[in-house]
Amino acid sequence: MMLETYRMIPEVAGLHLRELFCRLADGDALPLVIHCTAGKDRTGVFVALIQQALGVSRKDVFANYLLTHRYRDEKFEASVADAITLALGSKPLPEVVKAVADVRESYLDAALRTIDKDFGSLDNYLASKGIDSGMLNRVRGHLLE
Repeated sequence: MMLETYRMIPEVAGLHLRELFCRLADGDALPLVIHCTAGKDRTGVFVALIQQALGVSRKDVFANYLLTHRYRDEKFEASVADAITLALGSKPLPEVVKAVADVRESYLDAALRTIDKDFGSLDNYLASKGIDSGMLNRVRGHLLE
């Protein structure tokens, strides 16, 4: 389920990606906070896309994404279980909570491979969402030293 969710994120995220990059390109909008319900799935993919657009290696992108393990605790897993219960109307199995609360390299890889498969490259994907080289250059100018 999580792999399929991550495969769908590039299309769903694409609806908001141009706005995000517009804000990054606007130096007055920085610093910028990116978050979502759990702060790891859509947020993780958005941050990975930003990092890759800035030239960060995939190895380092994955290492950054996996840092989330440091901040997961029982309280976080309990909030994930509560969210699943609210959405589905029944208490989820512990292994479901663990899978949903976890970050795994395979999750992020599913999103990035979907972009590669469907668009051929990150640049093509970003261009399809209205993010051109001029905007990317402004983002790089604000975020890179």
